[in-house]
Amino acid sequence: MLVLRQRCLDISGENADITLNALREQARIGVRDLILAPNLVNILSSKKARYLHFVVDPTKPVWGISSTFENARYLQGLSNKAGRDAFLVISEPQLLSDGVYLASDHLGVRAISFGETDVTQSSKYEQPGIWWTFQTTNKSQRYFLKWYSDGFKMRDLHVVKSQEDTLAPLARWSLLPPNLEAIWYLNLDDRAGGRHYFKALDCESPEITGYSACLLDEDLLYLHSHREGEDFAFYSEGRGDRLHAVWLYFPVEKHERIVEVWRLRRRPAFWRDILLLRTNKSRVFFLGANANMAQDAIFERVALLTAQPSRLWFSSQGDGVDCLAFDCEDKRHDKNEAPPSFHDPSTWASRMSVQQVFNKSVRLGGVTEVVPCKTWIPGSTGIVGLIFTYSDGSRESVGQVRLDHLLSPIEVDPAGEMWIGARLLHPSGAVVESMRVIPSTGQTFHGGNPSQEGLTWLRILWRGRLDWNFLYSKCFINVSDQANANQNMSIDVLLESWAGREWEKEEVSEQLVVRAR
Repeated sequence: MLVLRQRCLDISGENADITLNALREQARIGVRDLILAPNLVNILSSKKARYLHFVVDPTKPVWGISSTFENARYLQGLSNKAGRDAFLVISEPQLLSDGVYLASDHLGVRAISFGETDVTQSSKYEQPGIWWTFQTTNKSQRYFLKWYSDGFKMRDLHVVKSQEDTLAPLARWSLLPPNLEAIWYLNLDDRAGGRHYFKALDCESPEITGYSACLLDEDLLYLHSHREGEDFAFYSEGRGDRLHAVWLYFPVEKHERIVEVWRLRRRPAFWRDILLLRTNKSRVFFLGANANMAQDAIFERVALLTAQPSRLWFSSQGDGVDCLAFDCEDKRHDKNEAPPSFHDPSTWASRMSVQQVFNKSVRLGGVTEVVPCKTWIPGSTGIVGLIFTYSDGSRESVGQVRLDHLLSPIEVDPAGEMWIGARLLHPSGAVVESMRVIPSTGQTFHGGNPSQEGLTWLRILWRGRLDWNFLYSKCFINVSDQANANQNMSIDVLLESWAGREWEKEEVSEQLVVRAR
């Protein structure tokens, strides 16, 4: 799409007109000036290029026109004059004291509302591709409505104190927070490119069956809450390299909910801190690789999710989840952290970057069912993860899991055994190609690749603990007679042992920081 140079047109006067022909004329003028510009190449390549912008006086009646583009209705512009095909947006300026709501998608503004209306009810639930902004207005203060156009559709609108004011891009929300003034931000990455689009993550609904996290090259790309009968299309969204991404799965029980958010502080040695989500069952979802853990690692509780409904927001566009937003109490030790500043990519090599292994440990006793997950990487075969169901109804997972790549569930006989067939790699690690679950009767149930050629088999009894460590498709699997992890095992168990049942107490310290010993 051709981006025009910034051009301002005041359409608040009596002779102003925002008909389709008027907007097209302004677009033609902009294109003509652009083509005739002596520095055309620099203009097109400049990141400072802007859309056309217009100014509307909110103390007068405001009119709008709309148009259809790719089978969707878009707001084309606003004016203080009723042009042809224009509709009255607002006739009572005093209603502007309730604020301005804006709904948009990647192509332009779909709806606008001055104060609470039927339109704003849609901001209380998510709609695919729709993002909301809200700007407060004060009737006692003079302000203007400054909107931006690509020459055909409105792209954005800002509430400004003067016609010359230019605001930074506003945060856009898939689900508008009930109280934007209570929002605070947690920056996770020193390479953050700006906080613009935030997607909501529900943390307490009884319909939630689990959570998934997508990671690529140590970066958290996406978070998702699962529900029964959901559409798995989200696995295919985003960049094409997600086919090679790591997907972690964290199943939850019906009344289990996320109550705290922690972080493992790794900056400035690394670019990114690691998130941990802790539930009311004292279980922890570690959203990152956790090898090379330093003895003085610091885990800090940053948020206590007490607001109702309980949710958080994560930045969902760009190179990863580099920022979270909360409307609950801020539990950080330093509540005035400086925001990350952009660093020249040539300096990135100065930060530590190592191949970090993901790991998870689960108990083997009490398992009643196991579900294998096959790989989704094109050209690859084998099993990359397992989901275990226990006699008490709880579930745990190891390895990588995508719910759209699960094989059939296999019933487990506690007196039987499981065999894992792996293809050994040089110099270390293995790729799990097949598995067998054998009950005490001797009948074999297969999972994965039925071929046995060249595989090394590991016998697993239904007792003790399974440690499943992996780096993408490469696995490091170990079985121990001890049911609990030791100081070298999974970080979720370690964190629980360090912070302990203090989490279950009603009264905890104002800031809770746990150091590895």
